Amino acid sequence: MEDTEDLGMVIDGNKFYFTDAMCFADRLRGMIDDPISGEENAPQIVSMFPTLLSGAALRWYQTELENSERINIRQRGINGALDSLMKRFPPNIVEVTNKWNDGKFFLRQMVATTPP
Repeated sequence: MEDTEDLGMVIDGNKFYFTDAMCFADRLRGMIDDPISGEENAPQIVSMFPTLLSGAALRWYQTELENSERINIRQRGINGALDSLMKRFPPNIVEVTNKWNDGKFFLRQMVATTPP
């Protein structure tokens, strides 16, 4: 499937396939920021984190990370997991610039992905 509309995801019926790590992380952070169910969502997302990945992200998690790194990611919680994912799959500067100019990129996304 191809992201022809440059949304960072492809929707097939009732299934979402994320093509952009930042979009994926933003979606999950939105679920944990929910004032009603956020506290319940966070531990569930962490426990299911590997099953939410596919493609290059799943290969990264299964083959690039050692077992101790995977354990560390889970122990750091959902924000730690998403930070690790974003560190491995940072946004392309050209794509970021284009999204910024098109009004699809927000300052909070840039701050969340800026290396220390």
